[in-house]
Amino acid sequence: MHISRSALKFAAAFAAVVLCTPSISAETVLTTQDAVEVSVPDVRVSGSGLQGEIHNQTDATLIGAELLVRHRWLWADELHPGTDDPSWVEIHPVNVTIPAGDTAPFSVQLSRVAPQRSDGTFQLEVSVYRFATIPSP
Repeated sequence: MHISRSALKFAAAFAAVVLCTPSISAETVLTTQDAVEVSVPDVRVSGSGLQGEIHNQTDATLIGAELLVRHRWLWADELHPGTDDPSWVEIHPVNVTIPAGDTAPFSVQLSRVAPQRSDGTFQLEVSVYRFATIPSP
């Protein structure tokens, strides 16, 4: 069996990198805290308007929030998708102040209306992208 000189050089260099790299370990921290403290469980779309409620499940007052709105395109035939995926994402600031454990309504204007197409459907996903809190006294 004949192994080329370049293959041997590559194998030697790879072994040197693997053998000389110190091992890295990560620390796992377990928590019982809920992953989602601020949520948008129910939204409604009418034309280019989006309405719903923001739920503040933190123990602090929520001020200002940014909503992440994903317009995800689902192809009718996932095995043979098209080339012009119309999905898009937008972020909307919402000027709200929500006491701990409370909810507040919101209403935003979307950047555009989803086009009507026969080769698939849109799935709307809304989540809180960012928010700030004021600690409770």
